[in-house]
Amino acid sequence: MASVCSLVALCAFYVLAFIPSGQTSIESSAACPLLGPAFPAPRAPHNSTAIRSACYLFDTALKAAFSHPTVYGQLDPNSTSFSIDLYSAADGRSLYTHHYSAPDNAHPADGSAASVDSNTVYRLGSVSKLLTAYTFLVTAGDISFNEPVTNFIPELATYAALNAATLLDSDIDTFDFADITLGTSQIAAFPQQKWQSWVFHQSQRRTSLSAAYLEWTYHAIEALSSLTSSSNIPLENITSTSFPNIFMDSLIKPLKLNATTYAMPTSNCNSVIPINASISYYDIDTRDETPAGGYHSSLKDMRKVGVSILHSTLLTPSQTRRWMKPQAFTSNPNVSVGAPWEILRAPSARNSWLYTKAGNLGLYTSQLALMPDHNAGFTVLTAGQSGDDIARIVSDMIASIFVPAFEEAAREEASAIYSGTYSSGNSSITITTDSQPGLLITSWTNQGSDFFSALASLNAVSADQTVGSDLSVRLYPTGLNSNDGTKVSYRAVYTVMPQALDPGAFSFDCWMWVQVDQVTYGGIGQDEFVFNFEKGRGRAVSVEPRVLRTQLRATKTLKAAEA
Repeated sequence: MASVCSLVALCAFYVLAFIPSGQTSIESSAACPLLGPAFPAPRAPHNSTAIRSACYLFDTALKAAFSHPTVYGQLDPNSTSFSIDLYSAADGRSLYTHHYSAPDNAHPADGSAASVDSNTVYRLGSVSKLLTAYTFLVTAGDISFNEPVTNFIPELATYAALNAATLLDSDIDTFDFADITLGTSQIAAFPQQKWQSWVFHQSQRRTSLSAAYLEWTYHAIEALSSLTSSSNIPLENITSTSFPNIFMDSLIKPLKLNATTYAMPTSNCNSVIPINASISYYDIDTRDETPAGGYHSSLKDMRKVGVSILHSTLLTPSQTRRWMKPQAFTSNPNVSVGAPWEILRAPSARNSWLYTKAGNLGLYTSQLALMPDHNAGFTVLTAGQSGDDIARIVSDMIASIFVPAFEEAAREEASAIYSGTYSSGNSSITITTDSQPGLLITSWTNQGSDFFSALASLNAVSADQTVGSDLSVRLYPTGLNSNDGTKVSYRAVYTVMPQALDPGAFSFDCWMWVQVDQVTYGGIGQDEFVFNFEKGRGRAVSVEPRVLRTQLRATKTLKAAEA
């Protein structure tokens, strides 16, 4: 014990020894934004210099990756056809599209297409889970997501009742289905072993979930590892309608998905089929696993799906926000899981996330990714022997190039719309953008007095804290706007710069999330701002620091470099 304590003390000594004398923490001049977009998502990304430059850079890098390895790997030029689509939900149009038809697929079998385009049919694999979860939410909402699955599948309730006594003794070999909810994440405690091979080779379709079936599949189940991926079963019981019909009426018809099918398409002429239909798994009957991995679709249809999610076309905005949240964490701090999202930290200097779903079936690999902070998304569909590598490499390249480009595009547009001086009498406020997140207030006068001094007092900033420091005031969009778009809401974050970085587990920085609306005057938060626009939009015509009950009109336009 003494040696352990000595080791701990020695480690503590070395940790503390590297903090300079008289300094209790390391300081940073980086802004600490609220979680969410740093600026409103660009409304005209097609006009953005940053996006156009990123398209050129990506296209050049993609072509070079066939002959030279990237940091993510090298693309196989022979065996695998693929399609890429990057789009903005601002107008639903593609920002960048690329199709590659592999030489090995130039003489296709089974009457399929020799080249690929935006209407070419691929198989989605586990991206099907996302469409199934989407269908469930559109049809039944999310009110039942926290209810036990046994409420909706009687066979599981029967199994749980029959095994209640066994579970009291041990839950090693018997699963308690009453503990699993409809909205459980992808890391629910089901083993992932032989389910797919069992489904593919059964001579008869399963017509009920018998006790024997459940007993056997506890050691071989994958489909129920996420009830959201097999939510077709409870949805059929809730609606008394077959899932293929629900899928058609709730998703395919409303979104006008022309190439998306539950079963195999009636014709192969517009499909990409590497080698042949059997080896590629193009025509494999995935039976009851179809909602978890068997749909067919096209690049164009997947864009429609992504745009509809970002726009909350079929769901309410609050449902979309609840759905696009982590439900569990992983051992990798950059990866969380949802229902059935795979949530990845974006390559950004701030805390931003990609909501993705990957899929694989036979020789088909797919990747759908949404970027809520930028109101954009992308899809990669592959068909061929190197599909896994190509989908991963291309997705990494897209994220590394376009996430920073979207950040810059949003900054460009925000600067053009908001930067300037707003005045009324002897009150004024100057707003600009710089290299950090959010709109930056560089000067603020109220009734002839420097309002930064008043803010320092309101935010309990003492005189010694401001020596050698500046009070930074940055505005971040809340996503709350008037229906006609003439009013846009922001919240301010007040920070004494430079700020101390985390010196310990409980002494963390970035407390701004608890400071929203914390200081109020007359029931209005000191951090509330509203920008006003003409009905045709364009530049902001005025700003309201609402705590001051005043409206300051735009009197001078600024570029970021002028501040």
